[in-house]
Amino acid sequence: MQQSGVQTETADQKIVFARRQWLTGYLFLLNAVYAISTTMMGPLMPRIIDQYGITLSQGGLFVSAKSIGGILAIVIGIFVSDRLSKSRLLSLAFFAFGLGLFLVGLVNVYVALLVVFFFIGAGSKLSDTLLSAYIADVRSDRRGYYLTLLHTFFGVGACASPLYVYFLLSREIAWNKIFSILGVIAIILILLLPILTKNEKSDLPVRDPLKKQNERKSLLEPLRFMKGQPFIWIVSLIMFFYTGHHGTLSIWIPMYMEDYLEMAPAIAGLGITSLWIGMTLGRFLGAHLIERLKPMRMLIFGALLGAVFMASGLMTQNGTILLAALFLNGLVTGGTIPLLVTIACNRYPDYSGTVSSLIFLSGSFASVFFPWFSGLIAENTSLYTAMMLTWLTLLVIFGLGSALKKAAVS
Repeated sequence: MQQSGVQTETADQKIVFARRQWLTGYLFLLNAVYAISTTMMGPLMPRIIDQYGITLSQGGLFVSAKSIGGILAIVIGIFVSDRLSKSRLLSLAFFAFGLGLFLVGLVNVYVALLVVFFFIGAGSKLSDTLLSAYIADVRSDRRGYYLTLLHTFFGVGACASPLYVYFLLSREIAWNKIFSILGVIAIILILLLPILTKNEKSDLPVRDPLKKQNERKSLLEPLRFMKGQPFIWIVSLIMFFYTGHHGTLSIWIPMYMEDYLEMAPAIAGLGITSLWIGMTLGRFLGAHLIERLKPMRMLIFGALLGAVFMASGLMTQNGTILLAALFLNGLVTGGTIPLLVTIACNRYPDYSGTVSSLIFLSGSFASVFFPWFSGLIAENTSLYTAMMLTWLTLLVIFGLGSALKKAAVS
C-alpha cells in the first residue's frame, strides 16, 4: 500500500510538472507576441509620418505616449502585483494591450491615436512586468535560467516583427491594420490563460501574497531602504541609457538605412532583424554563461564592445557593414537587461520586486525621453548625427559599469 502511494505521488508530480511546462511555453509565446509589437514602429514609422504629415519629433511622441502609459502601469504594479493573483492581472493587462492594438486600425485622428498608444503602453508594460514575475513563480526551480529564456523568446518575437510587417505590407495591407491583426492574435491567446491556470493553487510553488506582505513593516519600507543605496541607482541609470540606446536603434535605424543610405525598404528592415538575431543569440548564450562568468564583467565589456561595433558600422556609411555591426552589437549587449536584474537581485535578494520595478521604471523614463530627443537632434542636424547616440550611450554605460563595480565593494 505504501509503495502504491509513492507511485501515485510520483505520477501526480509528473502531471504537475507537465502542466508547468505547458504554462511556461505559453508564457514564452505571450512574450514573443508582445515583442512583435515593440519593434513594429521602426518599419512603419515612415508611413505613419507620411499619413499624418507630422515631424520626426511628433512621430517619436507615439513611442513617448506608449512609454508614459508604461510608467503608470509599472508604478501601479509595484503596489498590486504581490497583493493580487498574477495570472488574473496578466489576463487583464494583456487583454487591454491586445484591445489597444486592435483600436489602432479604427482611429484616424493623430491626438486620439496618441491616447490609444498610451493605453497600449500601459497594458504591454504591466504584462511585461507580470510575465517576468510570474515566470519567477512558475519556475522557481531554475529561476535565472528561465528568466533569461523568457527574454530570449522576446528576441525571437522582435526578430519576427519586421518579417511580419513586410509580409503584410507586400499584400497591400494598411499599416494601421497590421496593428489590429496582431491585437486580435493577442486577445485570442490571452483567453487561454484561465484554462492553463485552473490548477494554479495546487500546481505552483507560490508563496501566500498576504504572508509576504506581512514580512514588511510598511508598504513603503523597501523604497525607504533603497533611498540610501547608490548601487541600485547606478543600475537604474545603466538601464536608462541602455533603453535609450536600444530605443533609438529600434525607431530610427530602418528610416536611416532607407533614407540616408538609400537602401531598399525590405533591406532596410533587415537592420532590426540583424540586431534582434544578435540579441536573441546573445541571450541564449547568456543563459548558459551567466552561472560561469561574473555578470558585472559581462555587462561592462559587452557595452564597450557594442560601442566599438556601432561606431564602426555608422562611420563607414556602408549598409552591409552596418548590418554586421548591428548583429554584433546585439550579440554583446543583448543580455543587458537580464544581467542588470540578476546583479540587482543578487545584491538585494530580500527586495527583488522593488529593485526590478526600479530598473524597469528607469527604462520607461528613457523610452519617453530618447524618442523625442533623438528626433529633435535629427530635425536640427541630421539623422546620421542622431544615430551617434547609439554608441555614445554604450560608452556611458561602460563608465557607469566601472562605477558600479566600485560601489559593489563599498
